Amino acid sequence: WFASLRGSSVGLIIGLRLLASVNSQSLDIETACLRSRGPENLPAGWSKWYENNYEQMATVLSSCRLHVPSALSLNACLQAGVGSVSDLRQTATSWDLFEWLESHGACSGFCFPGTPLFAGDVRSPCFRLFAEEVQARGNRLAGLTIGASFAAFLGVCCTACTIFFPWVEARIFEASSGSESE
Repeated sequence: WFASLRGSSVGLIIGLRLLASVNSQSLDIETACLRSRGPENLPAGWSKWYENNYEQMATVLSSCRLHVPSALSLNACLQAGVGSVSDLRQTATSWDLFEWLESHGACSGFCFPGTPLFAGDVRSPCFRLFAEEVQARGNRLAGLTIGASFAAFLGVCCTACTIFFPWVEARIFEASSGSESE
């Protein structure tokens, strides 16, 4: 039972750390993007990493449009068989993220408005939607972790109570058998 107690306690700690970490990182991204006056002024961190990925993808899109002027998105360049886009699709870890952000958030760019990579016109930057989504998904995951760990913790405590305090189990048994005889 001690291992179960330790496991449920560790689960609670992990859940609480996850909750704090997700909220802190989403706030850091929003703060960095709001305070920065340009991509070159972004502090090192996630916001700079995502902005750099976005810029890399926008550069590939611009290069593709030189060869295929009718291609208005990275997906159109991919369908046209432009090699640099195919290579980018294989290596870019942010492709699906930016595609989702632009389609669900009607935004383009990460910290700063930029060329839409997947369709549409230049819109407001995507960092707010990204930070909100990270926070919401992280909070759900942390809540599930904390809830499951707390349930396990209660189960371990109840088991320990009946092991170390046998009179509790006897009283519960007496109370339930007494109410049945009435």
